Amino acid sequence: MLQNPVHLRLAKLESWQHMTFMACLCERMFPNYWAFCQQTAFADPQLYRRILDLIWESLTVKDQFRRSAGEI
Repeated sequence: MLQNPVHLRLAKLESWQHMTFMACLCERMFPNYWAFCQQTAFADPQLYRRILDLIWESLTVKDQFRRSAGEI
């Protein structure tokens, strides 16, 4: 199967690097998601923000994450 250069580079990453890359993409989408939620009343963008914060926390502080994850 022919893969593009992005797929080839992503395949070489460790799992924590995949998660970091995914979190960066989600951070980049957040302003658009927030605007969408404001205009359509689709959902509460604060839940999305909280989940992103927990992802970043899980990448930096392992022990604290388990306690915070139960709050969602």
